[in-house]
Amino acid sequence: MTSRSVKATSAKIFENLKNSKEYHNGFVKQKRHIITQLLAIKNELIQFAKTPGRPAYQVNGLLVEHCARFSNQLPKNTPKAQYISEVIINHLHGCELSNPDYIWLKIQGRRMTFTGIGEVKSHPFNIAHQPRQLFFQETNIRNLIKCGEIPSPISKRYHAVFADIFMRYLILPRSTHAPHTLPASAPLGWEIKEIEFTLPEIIFLRRQLCGNTLLSENLDEYNSSYSPEEYESFAYNIVTQVEEIIADLFRNLIPIDQKEIQNALAMWSIIYGSIPINRESIDLVTQWTQATIPHCADMRSLVSIPPSSLIGLDAKKNAPYHSLIQYATANNILLARTLISRLQEIKQYLPDPPELTHKQEIDIFGLL
Repeated sequence: MTSRSVKATSAKIFENLKNSKEYHNGFVKQKRHIITQLLAIKNELIQFAKTPGRPAYQVNGLLVEHCARFSNQLPKNTPKAQYISEVIINHLHGCELSNPDYIWLKIQGRRMTFTGIGEVKSHPFNIAHQPRQLFFQETNIRNLIKCGEIPSPISKRYHAVFADIFMRYLILPRSTHAPHTLPASAPLGWEIKEIEFTLPEIIFLRRQLCGNTLLSENLDEYNSSYSPEEYESFAYNIVTQVEEIIADLFRNLIPIDQKEIQNALAMWSIIYGSIPINRESIDLVTQWTQATIPHCADMRSLVSIPPSSLIGLDAKKNAPYHSLIQYATANNILLARTLISRLQEIKQYLPDPPELTHKQEIDIFGLL
């Protein structure tokens, strides 16, 4: 593409985004710049998306990383510092050690100061179940310095030190409503740094750049059937009713004002299709859920985020889906499929849940 055609295509994509329901006002100049940069690597994105069996969330993740790469919200290395940063990151990766997406350096003469690290994620939830990843990223770099294992010839040329004020950024798409919050399990010293685009905007860009036919799921199918507000309202109502059911089921075991316990049990029943039936199991579920899912205190905010893709479902073989279809018929059956897809998306990021010695299988949606 010529420079003129790139600019014209970039302007057209931005206008399409601006006129879409996914658009979030702000950072106009920066968004146009990032779209232009993404067009330069469009073929790379298409080839990645075309890989057989490639799930949509991986394509979304790659786009988030590239949007962060071109963002003006993050610190920048000089070309020399960037080269050294990439050498160190590749060294850690080659040694199968946790490595950040970014290492920021300041080079003055023979002194090389590590000023910060950054990790890119699509949502803070994606790091909640693996907080050690953040902890070991910094630890591994410090060990390289301490043991003199920084790749040669860098170690011979520079004296490496850590800055007194060291940046630790969890880099996320821009929040659409309430600001993102760090998971409770994140190590101390980390903070959130948002880029210009929201995740819905990035998913929109994916469809513009890669095309709908490149992915196994057709997001336009359900995006055109209802608005994000309709799905959010649907998910909100479901969660509210499930919480009421849980409060009723456990009214003799937990105080009515123990909202955190109710939320944990509601989340567990929705995701795992069971409920604990003695105090010990209730405590185990509560502790695990609160430690693993940082947003369980506000479950609606977690569930009401649309999934990155839809999964195939058979109502005859999936009881929760069948129950939701019965509930959603008056509104939109696709809302039920979307919610189940979101719950499966959440589940795949979670570590294995604890084994409950006393539990009862339940289709919580069948009680709606």
